[in-house]
Amino acid sequence: MLIQVMEHEVGKIDLLIEGIQYAEDNGADICNLSLETYQRSEKLKSIIENSEMLFIVAAGNDGEDLNDNFPSYPTAYGLKNVLSVAAVDKEKELLPESNYGNNFVDIAAYGKDVGVAFSNGKKEKVSGTSIAVPQVTAVSAVIYTYSTNRLSATELKKHILLSVQKHKALKNKVRTNGYLNIREAIESIK
Repeated sequence: MLIQVMEHEVGKIDLLIEGIQYAEDNGADICNLSLETYQRSEKLKSIIENSEMLFIVAAGNDGEDLNDNFPSYPTAYGLKNVLSVAAVDKEKELLPESNYGNNFVDIAAYGKDVGVAFSNGKKEKVSGTSIAVPQVTAVSAVIYTYSTNRLSATELKKHILLSVQKHKALKNKVRTNGYLNIREAIESIK
């Protein structure tokens, strides 16, 4: 299901919280949050922390090292059911605009010049962490759907992180030192 909580790249925390609650109330198991905020909200943290969903979130596009002095949310909440994604190019190099951080960012995924069709019919190529997140979300959905056992959010996150392909350019840039290996992740479904 698609729930729009932002308009023209602007949103409010309360609308995001309402969207999350609506998704969970209607049976969602995975939540794609191709967004980030520098506004800390304890209410948002509590909603995510107490949810059974896996939240796959964008690290952000400021080219910053996310840490306690420069946090981006929901990435910096550091919750077990949040999987934070940085963006890389075809060579698996971190995009200059992608936030990163060994403290909070879990994994990288492709996010350079991806063709996107917008609801108004416009098509263009876009880059960034918000484009990398849906790849991780899609792979998570396949794993969740085809696994023989129903996976919890933390089990699903662990499964994704175990299929990471390490890359020297990502060492100390993301917790796993690697990027999403789609083939490995999907082939490991049991």
